[in-house]
Amino acid sequence: MSNVQKALEVLELPEELAQYDGQIQTRTERKAWIYETTDISSSPTRVYYTVGYDNEKTDLFGLYPLNYIANAVHSMGFVYEGINEENVATLTKPGQFVTSPDGVHAGKPVYYVWTQMKVSEGGIDFLYEPYETVWKGVIDDMKDPMMRVGYKARLVKKGADGKPFVAWTSKHAITPKRRIRRAEFLQMIGISMEEFIEKTRFTFNRVATNPETHINNIAMDIEYLSDTQIKSVFYINGQDA
Repeated sequence: MSNVQKALEVLELPEELAQYDGQIQTRTERKAWIYETTDISSSPTRVYYTVGYDNEKTDLFGLYPLNYIANAVHSMGFVYEGINEENVATLTKPGQFVTSPDGVHAGKPVYYVWTQMKVSEGGIDFLYEPYETVWKGVIDDMKDPMMRVGYKARLVKKGADGKPFVAWTSKHAITPKRRIRRAEFLQMIGISMEEFIEKTRFTFNRVATNPETHINNIAMDIEYLSDTQIKSVFYINGQDA
């Protein structure tokens, strides 16, 4: 039995996931903003909303792919759906209403958003519904949910040529005068929500690191030595450490 096979056995994952062993060393973020634009280029002053996208941003970020997948399946409620012909594995956590166990909403159904992971040799794409499920202390019925997207401010003025131009954009998020719900948001972006979710996904970028020189996965198990004795075993790259 190879090292990665032992790791998969202890992590209780299918052997077909061995191809994703390695390290996550960076994360790529794709972020959208709703711009609250104050337009003083003509009279009267207008306030309107548009959507824009930041350039992709990649930062250092560390994960072990097999450990992350195992945690998603065993602790986070994801369902493993298998691998397609392009060697992409899909894990999905369905959107659903769940009865809140405690707090101010105890006993009431609160929506938990749909989330999906697509795993390839290049990394893990993380997709999710961008919705607020509780707004100003009130549980949303999710018929037209509030969008969970950050807001920035813009100022539009009239230029020397008489044409309007963006004179200023805030560097940081703002508290807008009003917030946008899904139906209006879809009209603003001109694409489907599925396309928007794909466009704003996170990617955990995988590197195929050598298990002889790098830690690719860790796992713990219990071995029964006898009816009265057990031993805790810690595995690194599928080998007893």
